[in-house]
Amino acid sequence: MSTARVKEILSWYGSDNPGVKANLARLMNTGRLAGTGKFVILPVDQGFEHGPARSFAPNPPGYDPRYHVQLAIEAGCNAYAAPLGFLEAVAGDFAGDIPLILKLNNSDSLTKGIEPCSAVTGSVEDALRLGCAAIGDKDFEPRRWSTCTPKIFSGIGRLADTVEDRAIIIEMRRRLKSEPVERLRHGMQFTDIPRKAVRFVNDHAEAIRNGSPPTPEELNDRAADNWTPLLTLADLAGGDWPTLARQAALSLSGGDVGEGIGTGGQLLADIRDIFEAAGADRLASKDLAGQLAELEGRSWAEYGRARRPISPNQLANLLRDFKVFPKAVRIGDKTPKGYALDDFAEALSRYLPPKATSDPQQRNSPGKTGAKCTFQNATPEAVLRVENAVPPARAGQCCVVADHEAPECEKEEELRL
Repeated sequence: MSTARVKEILSWYGSDNPGVKANLARLMNTGRLAGTGKFVILPVDQGFEHGPARSFAPNPPGYDPRYHVQLAIEAGCNAYAAPLGFLEAVAGDFAGDIPLILKLNNSDSLTKGIEPCSAVTGSVEDALRLGCAAIGDKDFEPRRWSTCTPKIFSGIGRLADTVEDRAIIIEMRRRLKSEPVERLRHGMQFTDIPRKAVRFVNDHAEAIRNGSPPTPEELNDRAADNWTPLLTLADLAGGDWPTLARQAALSLSGGDVGEGIGTGGQLLADIRDIFEAAGADRLASKDLAGQLAELEGRSWAEYGRARRPISPNQLANLLRDFKVFPKAVRIGDKTPKGYALDDFAEALSRYLPPKATSDPQQRNSPGKTGAKCTFQNATPEAVLRVENAVPPARAGQCCVVADHEAPECEKEEELRL
């Protein structure tokens, strides 16, 4: 009969099945501490881990596995814990006398090191066969998983970079009144969908397992990995699905530079843009951090727990992951700590796609430039003629640019620099 204390402890395990609670009650109701909710367990870790000669040499009876079980019983312990070999030798003779705990893993003392390799020598099936009340291990809890499936996270805000980088993000927006949708009502049944999905997977299991569909080149490596299973299913479904799936992949995961590549990737993209805008090949750490903090729509202006502009030291910590470190750079007659553009070459090439260059055809498009007439393509002999050009020191004033072969509209268009 369990005491009030034991019942109280068992009430903490309401989510566990009756078998688990029965074994826990058995442990707490055995030995001299029975009913107190406290445990004293005799563990014996012999064999592979320590070796009998290391522990039993001064006590020859210790070589007999039965000796330890009898010691635990006479001492009034709640349970006896040992590796598989020891329990195999005693479980039959002492069945019901004391709860047994199977130690699943053994450290290999044959290797040197502070943390030797831990070998799994027992299983849950062994524990059930031997009538054990519990299992024990060093670093893990064995669990039985039937499959590995995708997970859906729904919430407000952003997830960790490491999670988002491995996810397909579907942004939710408020629906317009002009966008009709079928309402999800209480009682709607979807049992046919999983049934059809299971049938489809069973019919195409081998093709799905070995699927290696072509992915859009615009996707980075991680995004391509994320979409591979879905593109495999789309290709197997046929019809419009292969095209629709790749369009969805580009729409959801083929975003701008910095999207889907985490904080570090966004940092590299912003630094590349700052160097390009400055027209410099080196920048002081203080200046680079300051320009990052001035970028609208980025986190650098309110960075870290303090929500303050990113500091040169914080910048250095982020860039360390890309093997880019601050150094003395010569800027004019000064040599502050900073960065050279060449230092980022490898990181930019590894973690960012090449920056797209503007298309001359688009630059001459009235839809892009706002011009009132259609520009003609430049001829090889003379592309543009600049009249009344101003020196660089006077940048910000107006100059006049005329096309070599002007269209029907005005010959000259003012472009403000």
